[in-house]
Amino acid sequence: MSKIDPKNLIDKNPIFESLFAPLYFKASETKRLNPIVKDPKAVETIDSLDYDFSYFEKNTSGQFLISVRTKILDDQVSEFINGSENPVIINLGSGLDTRYSRLHSQKIKYWYDIDLWEVIEFRNFFFPDTENHKSIGKSVLDYSWIEDIYIDPSCTYLFVVEGLLMYFGENEIKDLFNQISNNFPSSVMLCEVFHTKLVNYNVKNKENNKDISFKWGISDTKDMNSLHSGITIENEWAMFDYHKKRQKIFVRLLVKISPKFRNMVKIIKLKFNKSHTKN
Repeated sequence: MSKIDPKNLIDKNPIFESLFAPLYFKASETKRLNPIVKDPKAVETIDSLDYDFSYFEKNTSGQFLISVRTKILDDQVSEFINGSENPVIINLGSGLDTRYSRLHSQKIKYWYDIDLWEVIEFRNFFFPDTENHKSIGKSVLDYSWIEDIYIDPSCTYLFVVEGLLMYFGENEIKDLFNQISNNFPSSVMLCEVFHTKLVNYNVKNKENNKDISFKWGISDTKDMNSLHSGITIENEWAMFDYHKKRQKIFVRLLVKISPKFRNMVKIIKLKFNKSHTKN
């Protein structure tokens, strides 16, 4: 079977190259003796691509953070599925995420993966739609995707937002939160957030040697309340609190010395309050 070349996708937009780093890191982690996360689908997908991944091989810090992020989110999504009636999962900015294959459950009413149409078109090579696993090829900021979601009072809704919000401006995030609050009252969100110290940090693109900058971050979890008046922060997880033996020595020292460094990357769980009045 011939391998799939992603060059045409990357040529459409250099930022699409960032889709392959998390996939590679999870595949690489899976092959470790004591992996933080196991992702056979990521290994299978990586093996089917005609692509030079050597650029990612030495990025052990990236692999660590992606693995910890994945593990935290997997645990929380599983908890939500197991504790809900008719759970609906909405994965915003899904990229080539493989979570559905890891957490597949008969309890899931629907699972939606949403990303730009070019990404979804490529994604469908590996993750074709099924009866309850759907993909939507639209920008997260194109709120017509809401019309594509099965909405029913008997369902409980969870939004998963990883590797996305830091690329949005604050007003865009406020609008997103407002749309979710108005259309999915009482829904829950698990989102990855960066510290304000990382705003304007440039992520170098391999193919085109082009930098992509982070636009948004928070200095404290309570700052999330400034995005929307109708949310409640339910929990948070600082990624550097986990698997410390896998962290580089200088990272462990920084985390010990500086609380700000410990909070550079977090997962935050929040709930949209049902009683919030629509704007």
